[in-house]
Amino acid sequence: MGKYRRLTPSERYQIEALMQSEISLRDMARSLNRSASTISRELKRNRGKKSGYHAKLAQVQSSERRKKIGPPKRIKAWLLDHVREKLTTLKLSPEQISADLKINKLSRVSDETIYKFIYEDYKAGGDLWTHLRRRRKRKRSRLSSRNLKKCGVRSNRLWIGERPKIVEERVRLGDFERDTVEGKKGGSLLLTIVDRTSRLTKIRWIERKNASLVHHATVEALSEYSPQTITNDNGCEFEMHDFTARDLGIKIYFSNPYHSWERGTNENTNGLIRQYFPKGSDPDPEKVAEVEAQLNNRPRKCLGYRTPLQVHQSLSRVLR
Repeated sequence: MGKYRRLTPSERYQIEALMQSEISLRDMARSLNRSASTISRELKRNRGKKSGYHAKLAQVQSSERRKKIGPPKRIKAWLLDHVREKLTTLKLSPEQISADLKINKLSRVSDETIYKFIYEDYKAGGDLWTHLRRRRKRKRSRLSSRNLKKCGVRSNRLWIGERPKIVEERVRLGDFERDTVEGKKGGSLLLTIVDRTSRLTKIRWIERKNASLVHHATVEALSEYSPQTITNDNGCEFEMHDFTARDLGIKIYFSNPYHSWERGTNENTNGLIRQYFPKGSDPDPEKVAEVEAQLNNRPRKCLGYRTPLQVHQSLSRVLR
């Protein structure tokens, strides 16, 4: 989302003129190349109770409100040492430090203000941030959040709630979970596919995050295993799921957004793969087959310390 721009005096005079022509709010917004919500908010905040909207009055009211906005709140100098001590010595969180200050009637400083102080210290080369138990989450812009919701969406998507109950029971082969393990930003990634019952794992190196490449790699990896279902997350790389389902003759289901535990088998396997390909490093395509073989020959507690390959071969004979 672009940087917010306040309405200019000339735009307010245009609004006043357009109001007199009685056009719709959306048409007014298009004329000004502004969002309809910006125009609506302007009319609600700066319209006179009896006289209607006047550009000159609106500009005066807007300027007066801006004067009332004070400088951002900062921690007073005498409190900085107190915050440092609580953070570094007692390992308190910013929220706990804020509560402690209020209880002891020393000051009313919010935890967000303390976080700002810590990250200002970080920018200056300090190490206060290393004493935080958790790093601050990056906030997404509204635009990126909307794009994220649209990402990978196709009208014929099937949700995990529609998946056959037998898949939960883990009594047959061919019910797979699918995900990707990313390397460096913008670099290559790994496609990981795991059988829910035997834990047999297929790994494919993908040159870049691309739905077509993921589709073809999935079909190639599973063509010899008679798949029955696939469950994956909502990433953009799976937006060709209907083509994958058609070529494999199966149904593909999606876990609910931010419900990674609904693909717990795959998530656990990705954790094992990270032992070979650490986060932030580009996966080496030469090692993929070796890692796949090691995982499929690795004894698992959940399988009674048998290997995925042993379980898969055993069930294949029984279910024939």
